Amino acid sequence: MTLRQSNIDRMLQLGFDDRLAMMIEHEAEHRDHKSYLGHLRQAQLRIRADLQDVDYRARRGIARTNFT
Repeated sequence: MTLRQSNIDRMLQLGFDDRLAMMIEHEAEHRDHKSYLGHLRQAQLRIRADLQDVDYRARRGIARTNFT
């Protein structure tokens, strides 16, 4: 969570344990994202694909339920 002026009052209302837990969660998410980006860069994929771009009408023998 980025500390912004609008968040300060809400942050101060939380207890120490809750603020610490939020900071740890944010750090873990940040590290996971950096790791993901590093792996993506290392893979050197020619085409960037997203699950939203999959054409499920094409016959590939893959069930749509495998993507959820």
